[in-house]
Amino acid sequence: MTSTRQAETRARLLPRATELLRQHGCRGLTMEALARDLGVSKKTLYGVVPSKEALVEAMVRRIVSELRSGLEGVLEAPGIDYARRKEEFFATVFGALGGLPPRVFQDIERDYPRLLQWIEAIRAELLPTMLGRLLALGAAEGRVRADVDPAFFCSVFLAGANALMRAETLDRFRLHPAEMAARLAQLLFDGIATHPNPSRRVRA
Repeated sequence: MTSTRQAETRARLLPRATELLRQHGCRGLTMEALARDLGVSKKTLYGVVPSKEALVEAMVRRIVSELRSGLEGVLEAPGIDYARRKEEFFATVFGALGGLPPRVFQDIERDYPRLLQWIEAIRAELLPTMLGRLLALGAAEGRVRADVDPAFFCSVFLAGANALMRAETLDRFRLHPAEMAARLAQLLFDGIATHPNPSRRVRA
């Protein structure tokens, strides 16, 4: 395979593979179907990416990179208040998850346990960093309770995300990963929000 052909295939590979993943799911995406879609032989395809697991990992890395960039943009955007920033923050997260097939995490957990460990490691790095910055902005505007420990909150969110994104849990509640993430975010963020009339809050 010429270097030019290899470069062309590499440039088209991840966008087309991601589209096929969204259409057919992780198990429905085959190297044969991808090669056919790209108009190359399987030998040519394997010259660019050595295995399906490596392909899935490359797609996940691309999605994570785009998510990180999107969240950075939201957190650094000037002239917007906490309420709108939080809305756009989670719209970015849910948008990234919503573009994936419903059973993608189940398939990864079942077929690629090493990749699942990497995804959880990324959550452990990304969530505390990005959520911590969001909480700091909310606290500065008086929209997040002053007694909230950001590190503890992020640990709770991370533990919830790791538990709820498991195949068994998603299947039990019959929820798409984006829906599960939305429920977790609403539950936890409602708990740390300030209220205009504290006397009306329910006390334990």
